[in-house]
Amino acid sequence: MTAPVAVVVLTPAQLRALLDEAVAPVLEQLTARGPEPLLDTEGACLLLGCSPPTLRKLRAEGLPVVMVGDAPRFERDAVLAWLRARGAT
Repeated sequence: MTAPVAVVVLTPAQLRALLDEAVAPVLEQLTARGPEPLLDTEGACLLLGCSPPTLRKLRAEGLPVVMVGDAPRFERDAVLAWLRARGAT
């Protein structure tokens, strides 16, 4: 014999309030983070699944880079958009 199942009935307003209460803290954390940090060479290589020499080759082919002093940095969204524009998947 199966155990009885409890059913909770909520009005749309009650459901919305419950969801708002559950989701609000997560949304606050996401918006409080600010912009994504720039990737260094190691991070860009991890994102792309390539080696530093391949990353240098991609930079020579136009991969967007932000120089911070002498150090190359990469914006994740710009790198992915550049790959999509080239037809990479």
